[in-house]
This record gives sequence, structure tokens and C-alpha cells, in this order.
Amino acid sequence: MRAALLLGSGFILWVIGWLNDSYAAYLMSSAAMALLVLCWGWARLSAREFSCRVRAPSHTTQGQPVFLQWQVDNRSRFARSLLVTLTAENTTLQEPFPSQRVIELAPAVAARVLTERIAFPVRGRYVLHQGKAYTSDPLGVFYVPRNIEGAGDILVYPAAEPFPRSESHGPGQVRSGEVRATRFASDVGDYYGIRAYQQGDDLRRIHWKATAHTGDLAVKDYEQWSSTCYIVVLELAHFAHRGAGSASSLEAAVRAAATVSSHALALGRSLGLAAIGSQRLVMSPDRGHKQFIRVMEALAVVKADGEAPLAEQMAGGSIPLPGGCTAVLVASSAAPSLVQPACALRARGIKVVVILVAAHSFEDGRGRRWRQRQRDDEAALKAMVAEFEGCAAVSVLQRGQTLASALAGTRPWL
Repeated sequence: MRAALLLGSGFILWVIGWLNDSYAAYLMSSAAMALLVLCWGWARLSAREFSCRVRAPSHTTQGQPVFLQWQVDNRSRFARSLLVTLTAENTTLQEPFPSQRVIELAPAVAARVLTERIAFPVRGRYVLHQGKAYTSDPLGVFYVPRNIEGAGDILVYPAAEPFPRSESHGPGQVRSGEVRATRFASDVGDYYGIRAYQQGDDLRRIHWKATAHTGDLAVKDYEQWSSTCYIVVLELAHFAHRGAGSASSLEAAVRAAATVSSHALALGRSLGLAAIGSQRLVMSPDRGHKQFIRVMEALAVVKADGEAPLAEQMAGGSIPLPGGCTAVLVASSAAPSLVQPACALRARGIKVVVILVAAHSFEDGRGRRWRQRQRDDEAALKAMVAEFEGCAAVSVLQRGQTLASALAGTRPWL
């Protein structure tokens, strides 16, 4: 812009000098052209005397600020004005990310580190395209580009939400942050039968009729829902999810899977992951920070590109579920029902927890037909939840709802 302005001014002054035969106008026009050539040469020479390299973290978490650093080496005896640009592309969700622009002054014969604070709002793998560092003349008329070295990839993990706290109702139950298992509490299991009283049992669990009949203290026994092993199963069928980009039911399902995985591993539980789309992803249960990294790296890049619904995969044995573990099924309401596979797992002695993402709530539309379709989908969802009675603990996750609010009012299972 400045170069065009300078060139136009020189041309206008030359025309004025030619029309009026003005020596002063000719002189000013020549000065403008000479300044233009001088600035161009200065900028070209400056580009040879500096280098720029970018440093970026290999991974971060969705929404968490990170710092990109540009190391600029100016070997010239003069200070340089720099314009640094860098673009990133999300290759997982194909969502645009704005270019980063930094304008700084690099001191003479010195190295300087430029820092930019950014946050990636969406999970996925971001490819940092080779950026440009522009050096200019002192007047900023011309900017000459140089390639930035060190551009690479940044893996953005999905953000885990706060998990609902479990309240203690008696001796032996899990408090928030503890790693021990629950024991004989109706809030965490189903009624199983009657057994003899043991020291430490909650007195509120005493079965008074059985005690009066036998003469010995007897307590109600409950099947506990807490476990030391969890398998998170994520549905990735392309027809099962609705919405687009970060406002889709897939992203809600991924956040729910990340929340459960993060909380289970933080409590010292053993956790596995199964997500079958166009590629088969099955992780054996394990503990510790390494397992957390493996799970988050997998969840960062999953796509809804599968052909088979989760119900078919489970019925066909594609997803191994070891005995003694609790299966946490993160499924979509738009997919075929999981009632039969869930009941089959229950019959095998595997506890089942279903987080059902209400896919229809992620659709945008208007009009009478759309509203009627929404009502029909909501009614079908309620009927599906009712069918799970006795087979699995079910929570429904609506659009804009956190997992903590979706699990509120249900019995704690983690």
C-alpha cells in the first residue's frame, strides 16, 4: 500500500512537471522514485541477514492456552521491523483456524524470541503450515518474506469436564478423590439378597424381619456398581451422529468419553478404550499416566466414519469386554438400540453403563415438520431409555448439557 502510494505520488508529480514545465515537480518526482528504489533494495538486503524459527508444543488440551515462540536472529547492524505470520489447519474436523500475526522490532545484531499466546478451541491434529517472516525497510514500504523453519504438528486433546461427586451414605462408600471400592450400599448397586451382619456394616441396612425370624443380625446385600476396571466404548458410525464440527453429537460423545477416562484413571482405576470406525481402535485396560496419554491421543483424532452401528459390533464380538470390568457405552440415540447387547452383557455378569447422546438435539432447523420430527425423536428416546430398565444404568446427554448434569440424580458408578 505504501509502495503504491509512493509510486503514484511520483507519477503525479512527474505529470505536473511535464504539464507545467516545473523543475521542482520533476525534482520531487525523481526523489520519490529514488526513495522507492532505495526502500526496495534495503528490504531485499535485509531479508538475507536474518533467520526465523518457530517452536511449538507437541500437544495441548482443547481450550488451554499455549505459547508459540519465534526465535529471530538479526545479523544486520540495523534494527529490523518484522511481520511474522503462521497458519494452522485442523486435519481432523476440517475447521479453519485464524492465522497468527506478530509485528515486532528486531534489534541490531541480536537474537530475539517473540512469544504469542493462543488457544485451540477444537480438538484434533493441527498442521502448522510453513509460515513467513517479513522484513522491511525503515519506512515499511516493502516487506520481503523468508520461510519460517520448524513448523510441525500440534495434537489437541479433548477437554475433560468435571465429574460429579459421589456422596457418602455409610461406611465403606467412595468419597470424592478416594480410590477404594464401595461396599454394600444401595446407592451404588441393586438389591441382591440377605446375608449375616459383619462388623462395619451400615446399621441402616439391617433387615429387621429376617433378624427377628432367625435371632441373628441380618443385613440387606447389594450388588455394587463401582469397579476397578472400566472399558469405555465409543460409537463412531457415520449415520449415528448429527450436527457439524464442534457443535455435533460426536464432539459431545468424545467429551463424555474423555471425562470418564480422565476421572477413572485419576482414581487409580484400570481403563480400556474401544472405538471402531474406519479403523479399529481397541486398547487393553491399564492404569497410570501413560494410559491417559494413549487414550487422549486416540480421542483427539477419532472421526465418525464407521459403517457398522455399535449394537452390531457388540453382537458380533468385535469389541472384547473382559469379565469383571464395567462397560461404559457412549452411544447415539440415532443409532440402533443397544438394549439387547446391554442385556446380553448383563447376563454374562458385566455391569453396563450407557451414556446416550440425544443426537436429535444437535440438529438445527425450523418449521412444523422439523418440530414434529424433534418430538418424535424425543418420544423414541424416552422409550429407549425405558427399555434399559434392569439391564443398564442410563443417562441422557442433551445439547449444551454437561456430563455432570446428565449424571445428576443417578446412582454413582465410578
